[in-house]
Amino acid sequence: MQHINGKVLGLVLVMSFVVGTMRLAAADMSAREVVSALFQASEGAPVDWSGKDLSNLDLSDVDFKAARLTRVNFQGSDLTRADLSGALLPFSRLDRATLIGANFSGADLTDASLLRPNLYADMTSAGVNLPRFNGAIMVRAHLNGRFDGVDFRGANLRDAFFGPRDPRTEELISPMMEMRGCDFSEAQMQGADLRRNALQTTKFIGSDVY
Repeated sequence: MQHINGKVLGLVLVMSFVVGTMRLAAADMSAREVVSALFQASEGAPVDWSGKDLSNLDLSDVDFKAARLTRVNFQGSDLTRADLSGALLPFSRLDRATLIGANFSGADLTDASLLRPNLYADMTSAGVNLPRFNGAIMVRAHLNGRFDGVDFRGANLRDAFFGPRDPRTEELISPMMEMRGCDFSEAQMQGADLRRNALQTTKFIGSDVY
């Protein structure tokens, strides 16, 4: 009996540690607080959450109304159909975020990180409800993962890096970036690194890639 009680006590202590760790790693705001604040905001008076941790939140269908989101951590968050058009997202982290149908048109994603985000509802839905980055500023952004069919028309991708940068942390999972059927028409791509990526049927009409 004492042996069983000891095991139970040990399990309780482990669970307490896990819960405590989760609390320490919690986002700075809840999804409800985000939605409430954005309801009061407008594009003329956007919210400024620069530096906030908004990771692992359900922010699907949220209109960010051109919010200021410099260095915001969206890692693991669900941004399905979220409207981030015109938002300021320099140095933001969108790693492993769900971006199905998200709108980043005209957003500033300078130096942003988009490593292995989820862009598809299932394995067969390529080309359906994809995120849009047309006209976005993505200078020096780092992208890796599957981006087949994504719209980058007119985007500024100068010095952007596509694919695994550090083989020790990324290459075993994503040895190359999948960009089949992407549209980079009229995009600025001076210095963009596209080596070792799958680019079949990708469009570069009017872009300055070289």
